[in-house]
Amino acid sequence: MMTRKNLTNILRIVKGKEKRKKRKDKADRKRNRIQSDEEDYDPDQERKKRRKGGYQDDEEEEDDDDISDYEEGGAESTRGNKRSAPPPPLPKKTYTQKRIERKLMPQTEKLSAEELMETAVYQRFNRVVEKIFDNTEDLDLTAEIEEDGDVPQEYLIPKYELTDLCSESAKLKSLGAMAIVPPERLVRLLNILEKNIRDGTRVTPIVDEDDDDDDKLWMELVMERILRAMDASLTAMNIMTSQNMSKRVYLEDVIERCVQFTKFQLSNTVYPSFDPVYRVDSKKADGFVGSMKRKRAHCKDVRNRSILGLYNKLHEVVGLLADLLNIQTLTDTTVLQLSTLGVGPFFVENVSELQLSALRLVTKVFSKYNKHRRLLLDDILASIARLPNSKRSLRTYRLNSDENIQMLTALVLQLIQCVVELPEQLAQAAGVKSASEGDSQNSKDSKEAKVVEEKKELSMDRDVLVCNRYETAMSTAYSFLSVFLQKTGSKSEEIDYRPLFENFVQDLLATVNKPEWPASELLLSLLGKLLVQKFSNKNSDMALRVSSLDCLGVVAAKLRRDAVSSQSQLESIKAIIQEVKEEENRGAPMLEDGSPPTENGTANATNTPSSKKSKKKKSGSDKFKENERPSDEEEERTMFLQRVLLDWLAVNSGSESALLHARHFFIGQWYREAFSEIMRQKQGPLPQPSARKSGSHNKKKRKRKADESEEETTEESEDEEGGKKVGQVDEALVAEVTQLAEKRKLFLLTKIPAFPPASPGAKTQTLQTHIDYENAELITRYLASKRPFSQSFDMYLKQILRVLTESAIAVRTKAMKCLTMVVEADPGVLSRNDMQLGVHHSFLDHSTSVREAAVDLVGKFVLSRPEVLNTYYEMISARILDTGVSVRKRVIKILKDICLECPDFIKIPEICVKMIRRINDEEGIKKLVQEVFQNMWFTPVRERPHLDEESLLRKVNNITEVVVACRDTGLDWFEQLLHSMFKPREDKDDVTKVNTEPPKSLVTACKQIVDCLVRHILVLEEDGQGSQPADEPRTTTQRILACHKTLYLFAKIRPQLLVDHAITLQPYLAWRCRTQVDYTMIGVVARTLELVVPLMEHPSETFLSQLEEDAVKLILQHDRTVITSCLALLGSIVNTVTKNYRLIKDCFNRYHSFIVDYKRLNEDNPNNSKLETLKPLFRRALYTIGLLLKNFDLKDEKVRCGLSDDITEQVVETLLYFMDSPDMNLRYYTLQALGFVCIRHYELMMGNRLKQLYHMLLLEPSVSSQLRIQTLQNIETYLQEEEVRMIKQDQECAGMCSGWMCCCSSLSTKSNTAGIGPRFSSPRPACAIPGVYVHRFRGSHCSFCRQAASGY
Repeated sequence: MMTRKNLTNILRIVKGKEKRKKRKDKADRKRNRIQSDEEDYDPDQERKKRRKGGYQDDEEEEDDDDISDYEEGGAESTRGNKRSAPPPPLPKKTYTQKRIERKLMPQTEKLSAEELMETAVYQRFNRVVEKIFDNTEDLDLTAEIEEDGDVPQEYLIPKYELTDLCSESAKLKSLGAMAIVPPERLVRLLNILEKNIRDGTRVTPIVDEDDDDDDKLWMELVMERILRAMDASLTAMNIMTSQNMSKRVYLEDVIERCVQFTKFQLSNTVYPSFDPVYRVDSKKADGFVGSMKRKRAHCKDVRNRSILGLYNKLHEVVGLLADLLNIQTLTDTTVLQLSTLGVGPFFVENVSELQLSALRLVTKVFSKYNKHRRLLLDDILASIARLPNSKRSLRTYRLNSDENIQMLTALVLQLIQCVVELPEQLAQAAGVKSASEGDSQNSKDSKEAKVVEEKKELSMDRDVLVCNRYETAMSTAYSFLSVFLQKTGSKSEEIDYRPLFENFVQDLLATVNKPEWPASELLLSLLGKLLVQKFSNKNSDMALRVSSLDCLGVVAAKLRRDAVSSQSQLESIKAIIQEVKEEENRGAPMLEDGSPPTENGTANATNTPSSKKSKKKKSGSDKFKENERPSDEEEERTMFLQRVLLDWLAVNSGSESALLHARHFFIGQWYREAFSEIMRQKQGPLPQPSARKSGSHNKKKRKRKADESEEETTEESEDEEGGKKVGQVDEALVAEVTQLAEKRKLFLLTKIPAFPPASPGAKTQTLQTHIDYENAELITRYLASKRPFSQSFDMYLKQILRVLTESAIAVRTKAMKCLTMVVEADPGVLSRNDMQLGVHHSFLDHSTSVREAAVDLVGKFVLSRPEVLNTYYEMISARILDTGVSVRKRVIKILKDICLECPDFIKIPEICVKMIRRINDEEGIKKLVQEVFQNMWFTPVRERPHLDEESLLRKVNNITEVVVACRDTGLDWFEQLLHSMFKPREDKDDVTKVNTEPPKSLVTACKQIVDCLVRHILVLEEDGQGSQPADEPRTTTQRILACHKTLYLFAKIRPQLLVDHAITLQPYLAWRCRTQVDYTMIGVVARTLELVVPLMEHPSETFLSQLEEDAVKLILQHDRTVITSCLALLGSIVNTVTKNYRLIKDCFNRYHSFIVDYKRLNEDNPNNSKLETLKPLFRRALYTIGLLLKNFDLKDEKVRCGLSDDITEQVVETLLYFMDSPDMNLRYYTLQALGFVCIRHYELMMGNRLKQLYHMLLLEPSVSSQLRIQTLQNIETYLQEEEVRMIKQDQECAGMCSGWMCCCSSLSTKSNTAGIGPRFSSPRPACAIPGVYVHRFRGSHCSFCRQAASGY
């Protein structure tokens, strides 16, 4: 045997001789061709041939340059092989054909055999063949050649001759003239071609990149052998797939050799070139090393012209092998090789054209060879791990829409659909002539074999035959799904199959309810049952259970989405029916006998109006017309739409032969479920139809006992269709449904042939459709909505809800996400009682992830269904206190959306209160709350061209309602919210951080709110004054109070906002008080003016004097709440604006003199009755004098206005005197006044007498709890005031110059080192005394706490 080295050494010598011989033969051939054309040319004869349509231009020749390129570097194929890169995405399929015709009369040949033999194509083919025979005349073609041996050179046809032969054979095949070539010549030629195919069967041009020149020369020689074998294979396939060929040309050896060659070159040349996964690394010991994904990520485009030419010819051969399967029955060995050959390309990247050809091949094998179906499925399932996974190669099969699916999905769907292949002779049983009569596409022998097989099938009962075919498809689908799904949960698999399975399910959802993919619905229906079994089985792997549940959620969401879209479907369907009827009546001409046309242009069977819905040939419908069949509108509509859809599929099957399988699948499906579907329309539950039908099902069950999976599928289907017993159902209804089902079955049998029955004397059969693809898809969806799968949503939803009580957290979480997908498809599902119970249970789940998923589910879609908002509000709002941070965040976002999208919802104030209370939550939630209210309240309202008063008033009402709702719990939360928005600190621990000016948008929004609040107060006041009912003013007053409280909150944070409204607010100090609400309102107004008036520029004297007058009156007349607020207001006005200390002196003297007199009276006679009478006034005087000393510094000479210098000490001495009083109530008010005094005069806190007093009050067991509490309150109030002052002082120091800051820092460092003392140098150096004070009283405080704990 010659080695590669020896061949390389003689290569240069051999190639030189071959080139010289080639040039000579080309010249001779060209000269002979010119001479032959000149002799044969006859202009009249040529024109005659052209008119007959039997002449084709045969001047398409490959010139010398093309052949030279082919020899030098592997030129592209002459049949259009111009590919220079990996295949682009396949074009979108379009089904635009509207009408097809077929001749019924014997078709006349375009040219006679003699005329065909005179054509230049035939003569050139004959000359090439003759030359090949001359060169091999002395050879024994029957001589055996060892399988591994080299083919002798004398058997090999020169490359240029084989190229000509391939081209001419293709032209001869297109002319339909291959059959006139004598069979013995073709047999001899095929034997020679077999030797040439063998020569290139076991060689591959793939070499390492770093090989030397000898290897490259070797590759050229190998490529020449491969291309020779390629052309020989194409020529052999062209011959055997031509029309009307003799059985003698189907040589098994040649077919097998072509299959071997194609399989070897694909596996060893094409796949490694286009997909790196199949490339063997010679430097690695095991070859396939590394990740498939990583290898494919670095895939480069194929640029080798020889490889590209070989690829294009190989996928052409694969397509011809698919055609050969239609013509000739092959041996099992060849079919096995074809199966492997056809399955391989689906798991290779960048070979989409080859995959389309392989799709046809595998479908033909699957439909024709039943015994090989299981092997094919096993081969597909075993190879799924090698599926392309890159984005550009994942989904390469283009649907009619703008969607793509995987080639594997298209393969599986077509394999299932091709199983339901119904013999056209079934239509004869219904009285219709077979449409395949006169068809001469296949060979006579093949037709005879097919007829014998169909006769054997027709001997069976027609119900058994049709149902058996469809149930075989069900069994095939079940087997594939069960194995594929099992792989996703198998721990022994190295590859994760879950993404692959999810991609497959997504493809099924993309193709479901599309007219060309009816098997998608079957697969999804079976898949739903399998998924329920998997995730309900607690013994299954957790990953499998979770993935199964996820897939079921996707399927359920798709079902719900289709159900929602189909609600408006009926009107569109009616419009389509009306349009089709009008088109049929308009476009169909009258027949020769004057009878009206049928729906497809043929003779009408009856003259009744309903005949358009179910036309039958007259001679075959006698039995159908004997008895009146029951009918109704829905049944007539269904049959009409079925007929229209089947006609559309038949018309467009010319561009897509797989549509014929889809037609038969639809027919089998509708036939099998005719009774159950009609019964569901009539009643709902399904009874057993009849004894005859039940018996036929029993027969089918007995025949399928061996196949367990198929039996299981059938039983499930029967359980699904089964309902009440016959005895429980009205017998008349059963009889009516049975008759309607028989009517539909007879109709469906007549639609098995693609063409309708022809009328007598007609010369053509015409089939046309009046719908486009969109209408066909709509009809498919409408018909599918009547089937069990479209009505299985309730069952799937119940199964998902059932696992919410599972112990596995992953399953419960995934179940909630599945419910989210379902609700996304139709938010109306939230209204279901079972859904509400399931969600409520998940809200209380102990897993944070489950609770978060439940909250997310409701929050996304509750706004689109306001009617369910009340149902779910309590559930959602309760979760704002959830222990999970993520849950609280999600709840806050949902509540915010409710406030924005449903402004009329009555619970909005409560929602805002709940959110505001989270202002002190962890930092992330605090920031979220700020963002929420920033968007809701503190975003400016549109002002141009006009202010949006309605939105602004709604916002203001919400704010005031929140304030009202907080009246019991306090407004601290709201105040903290405003403070955090106006005065944020980047570092909350750094009190010296200088607060920047708030954003202008925030200030503008607050200004709008404040202005609107003031206007709203005035409006409410006018409405309250004009109202007659007694309770109306009280309600109005409460609203006004809420507005004033809101203004006070804004004044505490940004008093500048109310400067313009101070004059408007002043009259409310004179508000007539009738209830406690009125007193509260006066206090709030006074507090507001206290903050605002000092900021006014040049306020009028009248305004200020009126304020002072009102404040003094209120102090003298009203209770403690008003006194506190008015004294604070008076202190603010006098200390900062008017400096009217004489007024303060008069007020002070009045109360101080009373206290002194009371003291003297008590000293003279403690039992004096006047003391008890004057005690209320005395308590008022104590309270007022304490507040006066708190708000005014009487140690300042300007403030005293002539009072004695030690007036403060006198007051303190008087107060300490009353602390020894036996009256506990009197002591309590005196202690309260002492606390007020010490707030301003801090040095008193460090005095011995006050310290001893506080120690005694906190430590003596005999002291009442009321006094102890007030003592602690005094200390607390003092510390709070001191803290506020220290913060202000620190901020003032931080704003000074850098030198002063350094000095302050130095002082702070020293004081911190000492542990006590001032933090900064200031006019009040004792500002750190509170720290010392707390240190001294800490022991007393702890002792008091221990006593309180033990005593109470």
